[in-house]
Amino acid sequence: MLYYDFFYYKYSSCRKNFNESVSARCYRASNQIKMWQSGLWAALAVRGANFAARWKTAIEIAEPTRGRTSGSKKRSNQGGIKKAKCMSDGPTIQSTPTAGNTFAGDVTAQAAWDELSQNPDAILIDVRSDGEWSQLGIPDLSSVSKSTVLIELETQTGPNPNFATQVTDAIPAKDNVVIFICRSGARSAAAATTMAAQGFSQCYNLLGGADAEGWNAAGLPWRAK
Repeated sequence: MLYYDFFYYKYSSCRKNFNESVSARCYRASNQIKMWQSGLWAALAVRGANFAARWKTAIEIAEPTRGRTSGSKKRSNQGGIKKAKCMSDGPTIQSTPTAGNTFAGDVTAQAAWDELSQNPDAILIDVRSDGEWSQLGIPDLSSVSKSTVLIELETQTGPNPNFATQVTDAIPAKDNVVIFICRSGARSAAAATTMAAQGFSQCYNLLGGADAEGWNAAGLPWRAK
């Protein structure tokens, strides 16, 4: 009986200590979870307040300039787009001045077509080789009652020594709009530079030339030579 009481006492003590230990650990874990949750909600609240403050500041900064946006864009476009007056009092050609070039500017195929259609004095000069004209064709201006002027910038033997003279003979006046086209835009830019040096004030280079990025990409009329 004595041994039984002794072992029962030890068992009860161990069980009591175990229960107290588990309860203490659970209590501490519960407190830690509550502290972590409190810290998390506090951090989220601070971040939310900071975000709201930044958003409000951004709106206040953007609001005064909102009404000036369209005006700024207009001023920017006016700085990058050059309007050259045609010889006639008709439309104006839209061109982009290119840094380092002496000619009037670069024009897209559509802008060139619009000018050729509306300005009776505008001229299109194809400066590719005779082989390119024969094999690939030329721009067709018959629908606007004009013909493309064909003058080689470079022949099979080298640069055309009579190029400037031939162009001068084809242009009635030095203030006429003259648009040069080649295969990709390199030779036409050189041609525009050459004629600008001769005193022609409205020489333009057609961007993309006759290739896929220029005249043909715009779906403009084309025919065999």
